[in-house]
Amino acid sequence: MHFFCFFPRITEMQQRSQFNMWSVMASPLLLSSNVRNMSAFTLETYSNTEVIAVNQDLIGRQGFRLSGMDLVTAKGLPPAHVAPCNSSLKSQKWDWNGPVVGFVTNADSKQCLNVDNCGTEVIYYQCVTTGGTCCGSNCYKNEQWTLTTSGQLVSSLTNSCATVSTEHDIGLQKCDPNNSRQAWSYSKDTKQMMSGNDGMCLEGKTKLSGDQTNVWGRELADGSWALVFLNPGTAAVNITCDATCFASTGFDSSTKLSVRDLWTHTDNGTTTGGGYTAMNVPGDGGSFMIKVTRA
Repeated sequence: MHFFCFFPRITEMQQRSQFNMWSVMASPLLLSSNVRNMSAFTLETYSNTEVIAVNQDLIGRQGFRLSGMDLVTAKGLPPAHVAPCNSSLKSQKWDWNGPVVGFVTNADSKQCLNVDNCGTEVIYYQCVTTGGTCCGSNCYKNEQWTLTTSGQLVSSLTNSCATVSTEHDIGLQKCDPNNSRQAWSYSKDTKQMMSGNDGMCLEGKTKLSGDQTNVWGRELADGSWALVFLNPGTAAVNITCDATCFASTGFDSSTKLSVRDLWTHTDNGTTTGGGYTAMNVPGDGGSFMIKVTRA
């Protein structure tokens, strides 16, 4: 069940994307704010009968992602990574030994460098100081690190070293003094953690790697599909559901499809299962929603 609240921390555009996604995911919808205070845009969002019809479709089948890359690690948390050094970025400033000895805490997010689920992936996570972690009821070694005199960042959990991958993500590997990807240095002046001599620094902001867009779809009772093109990136982009994407719907590349825009309430011609592109989808959580039906 999902409750829609009108919090200022999300934009009206993000509200609409949220509504699109929950409709495709077949979630029951409830409003939990004073409807008298809704803006005209918000009122239009939550009273769109075509999108509500998708949510209420009789087949009751939940939607799923048709294309797009994972935005986080396999365990569902942002990967730690390095980015080009910029001393003006607060997200690249790190405090050592706070709130606990060995903790490495980001000055911007206040999250700690953490070994995810006591495995080998290194993530950012809220600093845990009570109740224990994955390593035990009174253990916090997955959050504790040592920067050795030889310039290696060593996990107190496994005595393995933080190692930068070719994709600039960070994981644990056996310490090797000859591995340049395990070389680190810390500047007390800028509070930056630098990786080797390649001009890269430990970056505390969430990394969305690769293509940041997704296409989600839900089959409807009449055989049509509702599609949501979602853009969590920072800039407007074109998002394509190609032939592989459409194959998940059962439409092959030669299938002719009529296209209905569920927000402008207009019929937008035809396409085929070979591909459809949503143009100029806004960044920062923008979306585009259509219904495609065999023509």
